[in-house]
Amino acid sequence: MLKTRLIDFARARESAARERRGEPTDGVDELFDPDVLTIGFARRFATYKRATLLLHDLERLRPLLESERTPIQLIFAGKAHPHDQPGKELLQRIARLSHEPPFAGRILFIEDYDI
Repeated sequence: MLKTRLIDFARARESAARERRGEPTDGVDELFDPDVLTIGFARRFATYKRATLLLHDLERLRPLLESERTPIQLIFAGKAHPHDQPGKELLQRIARLSHEPPFAGRILFIEDYDI
């Protein structure tokens, strides 16, 4: 199944990223559920592409991510152009949010993703 391959890929990349940062990799194998709706954004990050549109209202997003009946999970991957400071800031915002409760484990940013 394609989604299972995506989840396995995301888990492997997250495990490698945690190892590079010297963080424990405990729980990476349980990250993300292949049976849950997964929304992905994988491309060059530029402000006009509106990658953070889903993150605009975090109070509305939170119940969608935490729903017991129909949860969703978000995967972001990509790079900003080296001279695009606003694009780099978008990436940083997503990366920070992916580590904050209650979004950790429901939002994943795949580092060093080469498109």
